[in-house]
Amino acid sequence: MQPKKKGALGRTSTAKSKEERMGAYGNKYEEEEEEENDEEEDEEDRQGGGAPWCRQNPAVGGRGDDGVPMAVARQANKLGYACFDEERSTIYVNELLVGSDFRETVQALKLHLGPTSFLIDAYLLADEDFCKLLGCAISEDRPQFYIKVAKARNWDLRRAITQLCTCLEVRELAEASRTKVEDREDGLMLQNLISGSRGGGREGGAGAGGLDPRRNYDRLSCVIDFLEEPLLVKALGALLIHLQGRVFSLEMAGRVPVGRLRRFDLAGFVRLDNNALMSLQIFHEEKHPNVINGRGKAKEGFSLFSLLDQTRSRPGRKVLKEWMLRPLRCVEKIEERQMMVELLLQGEAMEVVNNAGRLLGRVGDVGRVLLRVKRAGATVNDWLTLANTAQHVLLLQNCLIVLGHVAIRQERVVEGGKEEGGAARVVRGVLERISGEAVRRVQEVVTCVVDLEITKESKVVAVRTGCDAELDRLRAEYDNLEEFLSGEARDVLAEQASRLLSTVSVQFLPQVGFLVIVQASEKVAVETDPRFRFVFAEGESVYYKTPRMDVLDDSIGDLAAAIHDREATLLRAVGEEVLKEEVPLTEAVRACAEVDVLLSFAQVAGGLAWVKPMITEDKVVVVKDGRHPLQELAVEVFIPNDVFLVGKGGESSDRQQQEGRGKSEKEKANEEGEEGEQQQQERRQKRRPEGGRGLAVVTGPNFSGKSVYIKTVGVLTYLAHLGCFLPCQQALIGLVDGIYTRIASAETVTVQQSTFTIDCSQMNAVFRNATPSSLILVDEFGKGSAETDGLALLVACLSRLHILGARTLVTTHFLELFQRKGLLSPHLAYEISYRMDVFVPPPAPSSNPPSTSSSGSSSIQTVVPLFKLTKGVATSSDGFSCAVLAGLASPLVKRAEHVARCLVEGTLSIHPLPRPLSWRKEGGGEKEEEKEAEEAGKGEEEEGGKGGREVLRYNKEAQEVLRAFMAVEDWTECGEKETQQFVELLQKV
Repeated sequence: MQPKKKGALGRTSTAKSKEERMGAYGNKYEEEEEEENDEEEDEEDRQGGGAPWCRQNPAVGGRGDDGVPMAVARQANKLGYACFDEERSTIYVNELLVGSDFRETVQALKLHLGPTSFLIDAYLLADEDFCKLLGCAISEDRPQFYIKVAKARNWDLRRAITQLCTCLEVRELAEASRTKVEDREDGLMLQNLISGSRGGGREGGAGAGGLDPRRNYDRLSCVIDFLEEPLLVKALGALLIHLQGRVFSLEMAGRVPVGRLRRFDLAGFVRLDNNALMSLQIFHEEKHPNVINGRGKAKEGFSLFSLLDQTRSRPGRKVLKEWMLRPLRCVEKIEERQMMVELLLQGEAMEVVNNAGRLLGRVGDVGRVLLRVKRAGATVNDWLTLANTAQHVLLLQNCLIVLGHVAIRQERVVEGGKEEGGAARVVRGVLERISGEAVRRVQEVVTCVVDLEITKESKVVAVRTGCDAELDRLRAEYDNLEEFLSGEARDVLAEQASRLLSTVSVQFLPQVGFLVIVQASEKVAVETDPRFRFVFAEGESVYYKTPRMDVLDDSIGDLAAAIHDREATLLRAVGEEVLKEEVPLTEAVRACAEVDVLLSFAQVAGGLAWVKPMITEDKVVVVKDGRHPLQELAVEVFIPNDVFLVGKGGESSDRQQQEGRGKSEKEKANEEGEEGEQQQQERRQKRRPEGGRGLAVVTGPNFSGKSVYIKTVGVLTYLAHLGCFLPCQQALIGLVDGIYTRIASAETVTVQQSTFTIDCSQMNAVFRNATPSSLILVDEFGKGSAETDGLALLVACLSRLHILGARTLVTTHFLELFQRKGLLSPHLAYEISYRMDVFVPPPAPSSNPPSTSSSGSSSIQTVVPLFKLTKGVATSSDGFSCAVLAGLASPLVKRAEHVARCLVEGTLSIHPLPRPLSWRKEGGGEKEEEKEAEEAGKGEEEEGGKGGREVLRYNKEAQEVLRAFMAVEDWTECGEKETQQFVELLQKV
């Protein structure tokens, strides 16, 4: 009997299609799950939930086993730290000399490096205050940090040096010191991939898998001073021991391979605390409505970050966050960014900019991809991202070459020289960071093994046919398995002596092997045959093992598993080759991401008409027609203002400018022979920008723009340190070492402090951390307490700020600061006093006699803020105007105005109201109520000098009604007559 072809196939065809769906590197479900995770990460980055200052702890989605660990060693006023960022494969180290207060330094490290846990020794654990400082969250709605105590021997200096020399492998330093003997071949074959393992390039001298201690010591000495920085060495040694047991536990000989070892110096960045980030609206996180139930994610709201975030790639968005958290304090680096932005705005570079923008959109987050490759968990998207990123980085390199030629032509036209200028030098620096050879090698390694087209269509990793002879052989056998099994089924029928079987089939099952399938109705024919060993039965089919099937299991085996293992081996080899180029690849992607950020700056500057500021080391802030970048987008017309601040030590440059102006004016006066000294003085005063010297106190009515003005100064100074253009006509910005604010009062039930206590704590932080090179912004300090206490504290703070000499802006409603004698010296009061101007039109002519009130109804409703800064002190805060704008009842505002007039003049007595404000006369309206209120006010003024009169005429009758009502214990038991009498009495009232 001939076997049926369908029976011969059995489930082989089904198993084959299933294996094709599963692929060689994991099943489709797992790949789809990884894609969903990537989409969640993309959404998190778009919403701003993954900001560096808001990283969660490892128990809540942290990266790796311990997230970002940081080891801290402290001795007296010295602090050494080492922090490992696994995503960037970088260890950040430094040793600092800190003052008596470590708070600012620790908070800055949390903000910039984003650690999730701290490693300390037992001696540091005894310092309860310092441990609380390490464990406290950056903000009230963020999780606290974990503190782990490492063993005392892990902090031994000698052991730490031994660990560094024998275990720490920094690829960047190794590549810099290694000389390449031969060029790498362009083509890549499978055998070269497998044989070229990472162990072949390791150094000798310390045994297999180890490092040469002496050579490694020399390399690390380029970054670490082993003799002068013992705390740094101790912290790094303890961190290495921690990483050996957690992240790199599978490495040979305890090695800790990292990409980079970098110093992280806080002195190179402008200090920003959480108050400044919130007050200046640099970042603004909006909570999800269902966040109280633990659902939903926060997203980035209306902020400077959302305004500047015109980036095309995820790495570009990450770099933008990093730059905004770390404003620069180096004039040269800031000017390099400005030159690049200026170059990108040139019309000749427009085509290059458009092409670069499209290419940047295809650059992926290589850091996360390489992290998953290290863990042998690369997904379909990871291999596609590696190949696409490498391809588009090479194309971006060509765009930058063209951009460099544009910069050279522009500079030759402007300067008339032939040497390479500033912008061209910056472009050349970016090109030097992109290693075309390394990026091209990554692209070739991936595309040589992974078939990108099939992988993209099938959503599973497809290894290219022809890259490995062994894999091709296994695939050929697997493809011919159907025909082979049909032949085996025929041979089984031929060997069956009883000839009682009508049909038989041979099937291969993974993990089980080759089986003979017999119909249940014919199993009697093989039950007595010792060669047929029963395995299992399913439905009408009975599965048996035979000696022939055992031979097939030994000779052929599990083809699907063999193919899967071979493909996995190839992909691991590809991953190892890619990791060899980790440092140059990540550096190239980083350079492209920075170009993406600069393109974003250029797009914002070109679209909103921002200008390039001048950066100086002098302690000045001079701005002509400055605008708030966010506020001007929220209003139809924004009124710009000038700024002129000179801190202590910046007077020399300002004096030179004034002397230069005076000299030119004097020469002009001598030539004309008409101007005198007084006219020159007037001209100087007119030319001088408004805004004060080092300290300026701004007064003005409510809703006049005081807070917006000081925030504008802070935001413009901040943007200048990013290398970004500014919304103004002209600007000269001096470097600052920190921006400190007392603007927003963070009211929350999680803090055991009152609002005024929080305000005082913020001022304490300003005085504790600010220097003469800082920028300080204080908004209405002292308003949360009694007038006397708040005014006294404000005067004391102003005296301290004046002595400090920092560039400072203060707003206040305490007009007594300038009105009462003795609080400020006349000269200082004149120098620091500025106000926001308002327009009060003259009252309209009326037939009614003029009111004796200085703030009548017309004045309340017609005060118009001009939002312009001028010299002088405001006359009042015009709180009644704001009350009217807020919709408070007109009688209430009139009453408040009368009470205020009585308190100020001290001559009129304040009488009680004639009736409740909510009283309405039957058939009357608001006009009648206002009329009666005015008549009552006039009556009070007429009787004020006579000791007053009784205006609550209904009080006696009301009291009679009340006594009558209270005299009856239960009105439900009263008769109709008594009830009628009470109603009539009530109607009279």
